[in-house]
Amino acid sequence: MIAKRISTLEYAIRDVVLPARELEKGGHKILKLNIGDPGGYDFDAPGYAKDAYIKAIREGKNYYADSGGTPEARREIAKREKRLNDLDVDEERVIVGDGVSPLIQYVFGALIEKGDEALVPSPSYPLYLSFPKYFGGKSIEYKCDEGNGWNPDLEDIKEKITPKTKIISVINPNNPTGAVYSKETLKGIVDLAVDNELTITSDEIYDELTFEKYTCLTRIAVDAGASVVQMNGMSKNFFATGWRIGYGIFYNSDELYNACAAEARNHLCAPTPAQFAMAEVLNGPRDFLEENKRKIMKRANYCYERCNEIGLPCVKPKGAFYAFPKIGDGNIDDKKWVLDLLKEKYVLTVFGSGFGEYGRGHFRIVTLPPEGVLEEAFSRIEDFMKTRK
Repeated sequence: MIAKRISTLEYAIRDVVLPARELEKGGHKILKLNIGDPGGYDFDAPGYAKDAYIKAIREGKNYYADSGGTPEARREIAKREKRLNDLDVDEERVIVGDGVSPLIQYVFGALIEKGDEALVPSPSYPLYLSFPKYFGGKSIEYKCDEGNGWNPDLEDIKEKITPKTKIISVINPNNPTGAVYSKETLKGIVDLAVDNELTITSDEIYDELTFEKYTCLTRIAVDAGASVVQMNGMSKNFFATGWRIGYGIFYNSDELYNACAAEARNHLCAPTPAQFAMAEVLNGPRDFLEENKRKIMKRANYCYERCNEIGLPCVKPKGAFYAFPKIGDGNIDDKKWVLDLLKEKYVLTVFGSGFGEYGRGHFRIVTLPPEGVLEEAFSRIEDFMKTRK
């Protein structure tokens, strides 16, 4: 008998791949706009980063590392946060993981027991919806307001805090909406966390991929004395998703750090060569990033304009590489709509309800593909829209 908790694990971004594969077996070419993986399109990790990884392997860095991360990686992570966000990082309060995903799991595993609640953004990256339930708790979705650039609704957060609330999770820049939150919104979230003695998880994995001014929540939280776990890594800013290397930094939370470090020890360690490569390049040149940001912004703007032209209202993305348009007036079965689009026009996107209750009636588009692919995809989407009227 399979444990019931497995049924709580849903991941819409990859679940939609299964019907797409069946169509591919039938000889259909699918235009894939579903997974935010730069390496799946015309982006790649910078050459000096790849050289550093190869160098680490050739120099024999192929053993188990410390469960918390190599000293070199932790040192460069601390330097990076000082350089970008003026944060003084205790290197002994850093945990390096195989991506950010295990750090999310560690924190929820350490804080959530049966009946506990975690406040998570909605729309949200699916892991934040699944993990609280997996550990016997509840994901309480707080509203991100489409009419306010998808910024979190502070009043909604305040109303949903209960004695059972343990965590407020924030994703900024945001996946799936492409939003970049205002400083005022972030300060409001920190104030609520401090007033209610809640831990903040701050997912900042897209922090260098913004088109407008970005404010680091962790900087605000540390100044306010909040318990906060800052999460980041190599996947997005360095276009190295397959390296599976990320990190969490624990501020004002020794007890939580110790609990998560125990979980990390049971996970053995993150890939050792990737840690040495990260240490070598984390504070290196950023020329590649600026060039790639220009490409991503141009494509994001194209998606935004085309969505609105064909009757799919869309908030303009300000960061990351996603757009989150509404399907008409939003009163529609978004999963059926996305699957029908796939079956009829062979364009693969992700249904908005897979990102939470406030994502219903929407769908997510990855804005990474080359212009030619996007043009063809939107031509097909426009044709599909005509059949729905």
